[in-house]
Amino acid sequence: MGSDQKSYFSVLEILYKLYDPPSSDVEKFRSLVKEAKNIIAITGAGISSVPTYSSAWGLWRNFEGSDLDNDYTFDNIPFLVWEFTHYRREVILKTGPNEAQKALADYEKYMREEGKGRNMTVITLNTDGLHTLAGSRRVIEMSGSLFKTKCVKCGDIHENWQQPIAPSLAGKGNPSAQLDYVQADEEAVPHCSKPGCDGRLRPHVLFTGEDMSKHAVDSAEDALRLADLCLVVGTSSSVRPVSEFGPTLAGRGVPVAEFNIVNTDVTMYFPFQFKGNCTITLPQVLKH
Repeated sequence: MGSDQKSYFSVLEILYKLYDPPSSDVEKFRSLVKEAKNIIAITGAGISSVPTYSSAWGLWRNFEGSDLDNDYTFDNIPFLVWEFTHYRREVILKTGPNEAQKALADYEKYMREEGKGRNMTVITLNTDGLHTLAGSRRVIEMSGSLFKTKCVKCGDIHENWQQPIAPSLAGKGNPSAQLDYVQADEEAVPHCSKPGCDGRLRPHVLFTGEDMSKHAVDSAEDALRLADLCLVVGTSSSVRPVSEFGPTLAGRGVPVAEFNIVNTDVTMYFPFQFKGNCTITLPQVLKH
């Protein structure tokens, strides 16, 4: 073995000794969960059973999701965007929340009913609305929700679980159907119900090139200031500013646990890691 190679392995050995791998001690972390007053759960695509952003849905009538969820397509063929949205809503409602999403909602309910002033806030990058459907009440949706609409005229944001969201969308959205440009007229698109408005509604999700809303970022930062324990679930921690939330809390001395099937770029910053499918690992940790 050459001297350069020996030096290389010596450096690796030193780094390994300095690096303290995250703990996977379930009981130890569970004891911290029981004492926490303000728990934050940061969730991404890995916690969901459905695609959680536009392009992840693959081709829809030979369109990429990003070709549809953008201002240009919505301005010119709004009904096509709504058909794609209707299709995704149908899939989500049919699939429903999984065991990881239910575990978060169940533990939040337990904390609430315990009557000790303990809280859980979910900060999610997902647009599927499944945390709300599972029963979580304190959800901050950083990328919006397919089950919310935004009026392009008055700016009103409204939650809507009615399916179809408009009569014109009944039976629409089939990925293999032929394009129906006849349905692209203004009357077929959902409109605002606020008195005197009647503006066109768009899905309240981030379109291509849009930034997260200041309201969502501010709400998340307000929740983070109070956090005394954090769960980072199913996210690669690559989308800013959300990617910075977990490491920032860990740097502040807050117990942070990562739930993922792989290591991420920020795993080394966290004192706990539970590797595996979060539909199994998260319910184990949140037993009560």
